[in-house]
Amino acid sequence: MNFDIKTKIKSIRSLKENKHLIAAFFLLIGISIYISHMNKSELIKDADLPIQADTILPKGFILYPIRLENMEAIKGVIDQYGVIDVYLGSKNGYKSKKLLSKVKIMQAPYNPNEYALMIPEYLSEKLIAESGPFLGVIQNKSVTTDISNSETETKIKKISIEYQKGS
Repeated sequence: MNFDIKTKIKSIRSLKENKHLIAAFFLLIGISIYISHMNKSELIKDADLPIQADTILPKGFILYPIRLENMEAIKGVIDQYGVIDVYLGSKNGYKSKKLLSKVKIMQAPYNPNEYALMIPEYLSEKLIAESGPFLGVIQNKSVTTDISNSETETKIKKISIEYQKGS
């Protein structure tokens, strides 16, 4: 019993002598718990915010809001983004023609019923000049994006070789 009381007295004395260290220890633990809790709540808030599409645009590109005649069919196949070819639908007896090849289409973050094309800025004039209706054909996402103009696509030239007949 005597031994047990002596150790208790020693531990009480050491606690009194080191009370500032003990208080600092508990204060640091409290601060670390508070900071970790704050960081978790900030991460959750950031995760809830939708991506600002206009902040991730590459230089020289724009988002062109577009309404496709077959948008319901396209929405059934792609989720938030995809790659499509854009056609000008037939009107007034004219045949439909391809306007853009392999352009990225993305869903609007604030209105899931709206979509926009990510295209080079110089192609916006071409789309504005056309009144529509526009149609989309889904392409493979993993294929390299090759934005081209159907009027400026290169045509394969036929090469013919003629041999002179010997006499």
